[in-house]
Formats: sequence, structure tokens, C-alpha cells
Amino acid sequence: MSTSSIPSSSNESPWMEKNLSYILGVILLIAAVAIVVVVSLYANNFSRYFSTQNDAWGQFGDYIGGTLNPLLSFLALIALLLTLWIQARSLDTARRQMTQQSEVASLSAQISAITALLSSLNDQITQDNIYTSNGGTNHLKGNRVRLDRREELLLRLDSLYEKLANTPSAS
Repeated sequence: MSTSSIPSSSNESPWMEKNLSYILGVILLIAAVAIVVVVSLYANNFSRYFSTQNDAWGQFGDYIGGTLNPLLSFLALIALLLTLWIQARSLDTARRQMTQQSEVASLSAQISAITALLSSLNDQITQDNIYTSNGGTNHLKGNRVRLDRREELLLRLDSLYEKLANTPSAS
């Protein structure tokens, strides 16, 4: 069974998925009615009393098996196919959610790394400013490189925050 043919709607469940217990209940009811009808027909046509003879019980078993087995097997197959379909949809939904969570985790890791780099750059810039203001050698060229790098990282950080905000599982 291919999951690509399964509709992927995360907001709405199809009617069948919403009413699976109702559908399985109807299948069970059909099976119960069939059993009652088959046993009633046998009792009305052949005997209304329990027999003490083994061959009568064997004939009854053959009758029940021959009439009910195909119907019950068909109903069981329908129930099995319904549950397989629901499981395939659930697996598809879980895959999509896992992919989204992976994307969010990747973005979060990148944000953490850039934040740590920015913190380090800010500390270096502050140290250079303190060193320069206390009469130390001018570090303007190194400071300019750090400031430019900080601006690049801030732009990258803004881009990552925007991607994170647009990720479905992050909203």
C-alpha cells in the first residue's frame, strides 16, 4: 500500500477515520445478525431441539461453517483493510511531524550556535573598546572586522528566526 496515494490533510480527518469505530461496529452487527439468521434457519427447518447424536452435530457444524465462513471471512478482510488504511495514514502523519520537528531542531541548533558566536564577538568587541579607551593600541581594524562579522551573523540569525516562525510545527 503506497502512502503517496493517501490524502495528507493534517487539519481534517476523513469521514472513514472519524467513524472507524462506528464502521467496525456495523461490521460486527452484520456478523451477529448473520449468525442469528443462519442458526434460526437451521433450527426452523431441521430441528428445534439439541440432538444427542454426533452425526447431527457434524451436519450442523458443516452447515454453519459452509454458510457463515465466507461471510465472516469477508467482513474480517474489510475490517483488516480499514485498520491498515488508518495505520498508513497515521504513519504518514507521524513521518511529516517528525520531518517538521527535525527541521525545527536543526534551526534551533543553528540559532544556538550563532548566538554563542555573537556573544563571543560582543565580548571581544567590548574588550577591544576597553583596551582602546584605557590608552591601549588602537584596535579599530580588528574591531571593524568583528563588527562586520557581527552584522552578518545578526542577518543570518534573523533569517533563521523567520524560517522558524514559518515552520508549521513551530507556530
